[in-house]
Amino acid sequence: MKKLLFLCIMLLCAIGCGKRHNPLVDRAEKQLPASMKEFLSESFPNYKDLRLDSIKLVYDDDSICLFQCRAFVVKENNDSVFQDYRYVYLFNVELSDMEQKMIFNDDIYPFDLYTDKRIEEGRQIVKEEKQSVYISQYGRTHPVKHPVEPYKRPEK
Repeated sequence: MKKLLFLCIMLLCAIGCGKRHNPLVDRAEKQLPASMKEFLSESFPNYKDLRLDSIKLVYDDDSICLFQCRAFVVKENNDSVFQDYRYVYLFNVELSDMEQKMIFNDDIYPFDLYTDKRIEEGRQIVKEEKQSVYISQYGRTHPVKHPVEPYKRPEK
């Protein structure tokens, strides 16, 4: 019985440690499609269809998420175009402190998709050097215009 209990505890620990949960990633995944539609409507005001493909988390920590994706747009004249993009979603610590509320920023910009190998190399560098290798790639971010999910303070 003790062996079975020990095995169950080890299994639960392995499951719990296997996938870390970052609420910022959850928020970013929900915001990405809405922000992408808004962004592309500026470039293609009357597009017929938009499809996001190859969405992949490149990097995340407690205050930033970087995603990459490919957007396929069908224009009014039925021409199709695609472009690779980087989506940056971050918790703006300084502005949040000043405003005394949670403020999230995001931005989208053209960026070639990284291979899985390149993503893993970047993550390894972050682990080894304890710094972000993505600082130069953040670009300039702006407060999210139309949040999909408003921030709700956890109840105490």
